[in-house]
Amino acid sequence: MAALPKVAFFVRIFALRLQKNINSMETNKPEIGDSEKGSKTDKSQKMTTMKALSFSLQFGLMIVIPLAIFALAGKWLAGRYNNKAYYYGALALAILTSSIWFYKKINDLYKDFIDPTDSDK
Repeated sequence: MAALPKVAFFVRIFALRLQKNINSMETNKPEIGDSEKGSKTDKSQKMTTMKALSFSLQFGLMIVIPLAIFALAGKWLAGRYNNKAYYYGALALAILTSSIWFYKKINDLYKDFIDPTDSDK
């Protein structure tokens, strides 16, 4: 369980980098007018902060949900058949499921935010 705070730390770092990339893309956009500039910038910064928090929560849930489901199923199977291999196998499946889920989510984020030209193909 000591790995969870480390993963949460790296997820937060990823979310902050993503927020920084989004903010840098928004500052490169042409400005329409001075009157809209202040309200638009404040709103976009709030939205990117909310997006970053949303991504952090999603990544945290990507770890917790498979871990809880597979750990409970493995514990039940280990108690029923009196064999700890089911428990360890279920934990391995939880790690595999979380890794695949992470990979898919990060690829989607990369296509949407970091490399928008790749999603046009």
